Amino acid sequence: MEHEPIEHVKDPESITYWEEYYRANPHPFNPSAFAMEMAKRMGTAGPVIELGCGNGRDAVFLGAQSKGPVVAIDQCEEETRRLNAEHGNKNLQFVAGDFSRYTPTTAPRYIYSRWTMHAVDEVTEDRTLDWVAAALVPGGEFMVEARSIRDDLYGKGESLGGHAFFTDHYRRFMDPERFAQKLRNRGLEIISLVESRGLAVHKQDDPMIVRVLARKP
Repeated sequence: MEHEPIEHVKDPESITYWEEYYRANPHPFNPSAFAMEMAKRMGTAGPVIELGCGNGRDAVFLGAQSKGPVVAIDQCEEETRRLNAEHGNKNLQFVAGDFSRYTPTTAPRYIYSRWTMHAVDEVTEDRTLDWVAAALVPGGEFMVEARSIRDDLYGKGESLGGHAFFTDHYRRFMDPERFAQKLRNRGLEIISLVESRGLAVHKQDDPMIVRVLARKP
């Protein structure tokens, strides 16, 4: 998938946190449960765009499955350079930048976002949803997983308003019905909306998770 360079509007505090995290956890490990579940829907179809790929755990998995191109975007330039060097190929490309400002030149079949909508402010979310709704091919799907406003971490740290809090990094917890309405307002259909524990268990952590699957008619 061809792409234009992304205007990179940096949040230095968040980038520093995640750059340090990825230096300590640099290599893709097993894909998330969400990626494995969504991969069943995707099959080998593409193109696929991932919003906020981190250390590439899901992008590498999806890139190995898809016959269409996979583009994975993340704000951490150092990490995307390393991922391209170690895992990039003609079918899988890592792009550094602000995913809310991405403009694909090929309409994607799938846009995938795991734990990234709760990592950005609402202005960034709205800007992202605008281009996602416009860019998807008819029948294309938007796949989102994020922490719910009913998660145990909600309310921890410094309150920033609008369901956002700062601990060692920024989180803005998802109100599932509000998010779903934003998608409907942009012409997307909600295929499924699930709010539950047991979806993203990691060691002793079992967060309350929102999963939203939406389709462009």
